[in-house]
Amino acid sequence: SGGQCASLFALSPTAPRFHAVVLISGIYGLQTDEWTGIRRWLAPCFNLLYQDILGVSDKEARRLQSPEVMVQMSREGQDWYVLSAKMEMMGLQPFEDIFFNVNPFCTALQAKGARVHRVQCGLNHWLLVMNINDFVRPFCAGLLKSSQVG
Repeated sequence: SGGQCASLFALSPTAPRFHAVVLISGIYGLQTDEWTGIRRWLAPCFNLLYQDILGVSDKEARRLQSPEVMVQMSREGQDWYVLSAKMEMMGLQPFEDIFFNVNPFCTALQAKGARVHRVQCGLNHWLLVMNINDFVRPFCAGLLKSSQVG
């Protein structure tokens, strides 16, 4: 997951202090052990999937690879752009929520002082990249403007 990998890097204590972080779609929560209801029945399948695609094989590994949990240091003054599609999986629940719910991650960032910008690009996960120009152009223009001022 690109957004997951990039966010874990940006959140690591050894990462440089970024002025802005741009995350393009991602799985920000891998913790399945507290799921209830139908999700509890799905947890073993997701645990296998997470082990296969991300190499996380137990509860602690899933916690350490969950960006929503790893927001631990102050993010004061940082801008975090969290890009996602309107309906990542065309509304297929509970899978869309399990994979692409960014709310806990964004809340954790805001609690540590980050300015979080949620950006919707496209209808679904597969069309997100085709609709990203509406974000990229003004974002890059803003970066150029701030680099000329500073």
